[in-house]
Amino acid sequence: MDEPVSFPDVPWAIAVAKDYADLGGQVKWPGQENTAGPSVDGDSSTGSRLTHFWEYGQWLDPYADAEAIRDHLLCAVYGTFANVKRMAPDRYATLALDWVGHVLATGELRRLVGDYILTENDIRSARHFPDVVAINRCNFCLHYPGHEKYDFRLGDWQWIRTPPYQVPFRCLYSRNLDNLMMAGKHISVTHIAGSSTKVMLNGGQHGVAVGSAAYLCKKYGATPREVARRHIKELQDIVGERGQYKDALGRND
Repeated sequence: MDEPVSFPDVPWAIAVAKDYADLGGQVKWPGQENTAGPSVDGDSSTGSRLTHFWEYGQWLDPYADAEAIRDHLLCAVYGTFANVKRMAPDRYATLALDWVGHVLATGELRRLVGDYILTENDIRSARHFPDVVAINRCNFCLHYPGHEKYDFRLGDWQWIRTPPYQVPFRCLYSRNLDNLMMAGKHISVTHIAGSSTKVMLNGGQHGVAVGSAAYLCKKYGATPREVARRHIKELQDIVGERGQYKDALGRND
């Protein structure tokens, strides 16, 4: 802002934030939008890693405790901002808190099991699947709770490089519910594999595949498993992956 901006006393938030007062990764300078995200493999060009460390609730039930998790994080944010205003008034006198998101961006909740469970090793080796219906691209993104002082900060965060990799259709339908397909964070993958498949662009690729498969289910009066066994080439033609996966992974087969 052009003039100094006050911030109210928030003892109820300070109880959570304690003395945390680091805006690194959030503001480049007063009035400037958020900086880029966390660094990758020591590459400082992407900005501070602190952005990705705001997280809470790993030991709680993300459904039953959702409001408690949200409120705790709001206290962390308001308390941290109050600390900054109090501890560095000259530097942050004109800084105003403009907007705080109040809808939780939840991480891993649960995964469903399909006819195949995609693994970390499948991704690392860029394994070829005959029923590939999506090419995903994202590094392993692993969040570890356990900061020694602030429970709303991660203990560690790892960003581990991966090649583009294939997602087989067998990961996108249930092994025991005949008419259930899934896309996004809860597809049939291991914990480590899911840290890559979970991102939105990848989930969109899953959505294209299951939407196309739903069309074939209706067309042939078939279950998703029957589509996988009898109509996979037609499904691959629809999603356009029979040619794309060869280019993406450098395969000629």
